[in-house]
Amino acid sequence: MAIALCHEDLLFSGEQLKCQKKFTFSRGQYGSLQLGLWKGTKSEPEESVAVKRIKSNECLENWKDIIDDYVNGILSHTNVIRVVGFEDGIDDWRYFAIELSRATLEMYCTRQYEGPMPSDVQVLSQISSGIDYLHEKGYAHGQLNPHAILISQSHPVQMKVSDFGLYVGLITKGEQENEEDLTHPKYWTLYGSWSSTKENDSFRLINPTATVNGDVFAAGCILFYFLKRGLHLFGLDAKSILANITNNYPINLKRLHEGHFAFQSIKKMVGKPLNNGTQFLRVAAAHLRQVALKNDKRCGKEGYNASIFYGCSDQLYNCEHIQYAIRAGHVPVRGVNLGGWLVAENWINPKDPLWYGVPSEVSKGGEMHTIRYLGHEKGDARFQTHWNTFITEEDIATIARGSLNTVRVPIGWWILGYDNHDPPNRKEYKTFAPGGLYYLDRLVQEWAMKYNVAVLIDIHAAKGSQNGKGHSSPPDSEKLYWSQYPENIDNTIEVARFLAARYRYTPSFLGVGLLHEPTSVDVVKLKDYYIRAYDAVRKTGNDCILVTSPILWEQNAGTSSHWENFMPSPTYTNMWHDWHKYLIWGFEDKTANWIMTEGVALIAADIAKWTGAPLIMGEWSLTSGSLGSGATFTDVTLKQYANNMINTMNAMKIGWIMWTWKQEVGNPRPDGQGGWSMKDLIRDCIMDPKMWDSSSTLCL
Repeated sequence: MAIALCHEDLLFSGEQLKCQKKFTFSRGQYGSLQLGLWKGTKSEPEESVAVKRIKSNECLENWKDIIDDYVNGILSHTNVIRVVGFEDGIDDWRYFAIELSRATLEMYCTRQYEGPMPSDVQVLSQISSGIDYLHEKGYAHGQLNPHAILISQSHPVQMKVSDFGLYVGLITKGEQENEEDLTHPKYWTLYGSWSSTKENDSFRLINPTATVNGDVFAAGCILFYFLKRGLHLFGLDAKSILANITNNYPINLKRLHEGHFAFQSIKKMVGKPLNNGTQFLRVAAAHLRQVALKNDKRCGKEGYNASIFYGCSDQLYNCEHIQYAIRAGHVPVRGVNLGGWLVAENWINPKDPLWYGVPSEVSKGGEMHTIRYLGHEKGDARFQTHWNTFITEEDIATIARGSLNTVRVPIGWWILGYDNHDPPNRKEYKTFAPGGLYYLDRLVQEWAMKYNVAVLIDIHAAKGSQNGKGHSSPPDSEKLYWSQYPENIDNTIEVARFLAARYRYTPSFLGVGLLHEPTSVDVVKLKDYYIRAYDAVRKTGNDCILVTSPILWEQNAGTSSHWENFMPSPTYTNMWHDWHKYLIWGFEDKTANWIMTEGVALIAADIAKWTGAPLIMGEWSLTSGSLGSGATFTDVTLKQYANNMINTMNAMKIGWIMWTWKQEVGNPRPDGQGGWSMKDLIRDCIMDPKMWDSSSTLCL
């Protein structure tokens, strides 16, 4: 049904076309589209359209031939924008009527548009098919960029190549082009394929040279830009992008997993052109169509928007990183904590050289007390050795072989190496050993990428301490100051923002646990922190998972009902709520049989009653209250306990993460202490990965 236009709001009114002053949307330097109405001939119904107006003397010489091809159906493709017609105005403007669209690809990548989209593979297939179609018809586009790709209003949604064959170049104001607008044509074309001429004191005309090779290069950049949601393949800013295009150095290609279904296509499209540059695009278009068809069969005609082909068995099509499938809710978390690594805890590895000569009353206070005692000259070297050896690439490989898809890594606020919220100017972050961020980078950007493991980063130790325990590194033992001083909360928001911004484009990055096990903090301030941290993270453009934790003793559906209604969907997206269920403290008098049956049943009942945000069991273990009571588990009963716990946890939609990967328990395991180290439990087949992955053969 055509829209009605008010006469007083019209910018132009011709015999066949009326153009309203109202914009459908703006496209930066590529101009705005107005809302219009195309009357056509008497036999044609009126049609709502978008209107692009161009100065008559700025249209291409052969623009009329191209428009005739559009109107007569010679140029007609699902993924090329349909031009309905045109009309000349008396004001030296030419008005082109094109089909309505929802938004541009640029608007989607910069979160200005959050409406319906095809799946990732369909988007790539449709863009490449539209451009390839133009090449088949003997045309080169010449001005491809994220604003030139439109998102249709049709159902299902289609991607449409636009801005083809209408105007000579791009007019920009001022003596210099706007270096901050990365949709400028020179950031999307081959080096040397554009020129700039000064028209007068206020305007410059940018003239891209339309070539097939240039289109292929631009298409590769656009496909990557979409997949990375706004990251340019050749750099982070105008200067670096131009320099890297000149040197043909796609610096950010490493941000795309080599196993990604589009990696090889994009790599070839932006590489050195062959004599027939269209070949790479044509091969890519054919490949992406096949992948899209496979995706349609697997996921339904509409596909899904976050994950492509996790778990596909056909080796012809490599799979997307598992993190996307977890984030989208298609695959549950099966994970383990990397406790004691980037936040050191003496009880986890008391024999580590890190702790040599450190009194127990010091080490139990956490990292701040330990480094104060050791001093930087001795302590920094010890921490470097600890980080370098306690968790290694081989650990991540072993975790992946155990059919675990996620690691939760505790970090402390000092890992940033700065503090922008320090009114007393104490610079307490300098108390800690520097350099932990390097190892976090290796985990997220290298090891987790290589072994297809998702990473959830947990703010285990917040500035001022949120619970007074050694793992939160309180400045004073057993004291917590986190909610007493606003600078502590502001610093924690900065930690969450920093992590989200740093790893926004890294496929393995799942999200941030916003605060670990808060205890006697101000609940009003705690909830306000979660909301402010959410806003800060989303402003980075990262839609990663964010995990809230209740007050430690409110981890059930009865006493924590106020948490069930906190930060609800869809107002807040990609939010999980964290519980840590241990059958240790408060269960010291229970027998092994009670713990593995009735104790597990209590956990299952709490999970079943929960009605709030998606629930993740971020910590649990097989160590029990029998640790101090004399009741013991044998390997047989411990395996039964593991089965009962895993069956309970597997019922959770989001999933579970065990505490922890490593703990010095010795071999054989002392009675009651065998349940901390998942590495040892899997090694000894007390925990058989078949419990959570039916295809595992590790314990056969």
